[in-house]
Amino acid sequence: MKHHHLLLLIVLLTAYNAIPQQTNPLTDSLLTLLNNVEDNKKVDLLNQLAAKDTLFSPDQGLQFTKEALQLSVEENYENGAKK
Repeated sequence: MKHHHLLLLIVLLTAYNAIPQQTNPLTDSLLTLLNNVEDNKKVDLLNQLAAKDTLFSPDQGLQFTKEALQLSVEENYENGAKK
């Protein structure tokens, strides 16, 4: 019986990973806005994107976080680095 549960778990995990991840409309909207803003607003948007993407795409979320931190240091925007 334990083997059946293990096999079922493996099949479900494999099927889940095979399903392409759908894009989030909010993330798409934030990415569109990102191209049209500068300075502090860009840092805030990057932090929002990082918060939205970290759960489902940790690598992308980390990239947004690094970019937000770098830009907040360059712009001397302390609130952006705290988020």
